Amino acid sequence: MALDRKQLVSRKTKIQKHREVDLPSGDSVKMRVPTGKDYRYWKKYLRDDKGDLIDARTDVGDELLVALILVNPDGTPMFTLEEVLNKAMDELVQVDLEYLKEKAYELFGQRSGFKIGLDEDVEKNSSATQPSEQ
Repeated sequence: MALDRKQLVSRKTKIQKHREVDLPSGDSVKMRVPTGKDYRYWKKYLRDDKGDLIDARTDVGDELLVALILVNPDGTPMFTLEEVLNKAMDELVQVDLEYLKEKAYELFGQRSGFKIGLDEDVEKNSSATQPSEQ
């Protein structure tokens, strides 16, 4: 049976709120299952009031995405976005950090290995692949 709007919206309360993620280094962490609101917040956070991308934030955009959903065992955020901007994730084991990025993208509904493209990236890449006239 197909879900109606009320059932679809209420579904998020039935889904496991946290997922335990096994890291390549052998330990595990918890990640909160994100919502569409989280995704829109992340995209907005990468921009200034005029809508232009902020380089300091886009440089660590993947880490910011991870920080939105990486939580301590008690469910509190493990890193704030400000801490990420101040290089708090720089000391993580690189293989674990890359795995966390991949898992964050998966939890945001993207294919493994896919990076969420910003509008400018999509435009740039599509124009770069257009055949040139000779």
